Amino acid sequence: MKRKISLALIVVLLLVFGCGSRQLDTPDKKYLAARMELNKTMKSYLAHRSTLSEEDRKAMAEKVYPYFKNADLALDAWSAALLGEGSIYIAEEEFLMAKKSLITLLVAQGVIKVEK
Repeated sequence: MKRKISLALIVVLLLVFGCGSRQLDTPDKKYLAARMELNKTMKSYLAHRSTLSEEDRKAMAEKVYPYFKNADLALDAWSAALLGEGSIYIAEEEFLMAKKSLITLLVAQGVIKVEK
């Protein structure tokens, strides 16, 4: 009888800890993943920009900087929403729209290569 209870208790504990650790899509984790993704995109842009002439760097910066700024501001709003200042879901959507615009521009500028 003790063995059945012990085995049942172990199974229940494994399920509880297993389910608790599998929450990969929490708002906090989504935000952190988005922040890391934007940082990675910025590193790719800076690496590409370093290969350009000074004149081309300035021209590209004028085009690209506002898009990075919009994405960063959207992440700031998302961070504030996580702290209780606004809707988390609206802030996430705003970031996704800003990211889409940024990625579209970077593909058009040749910073991000897309295989056909």
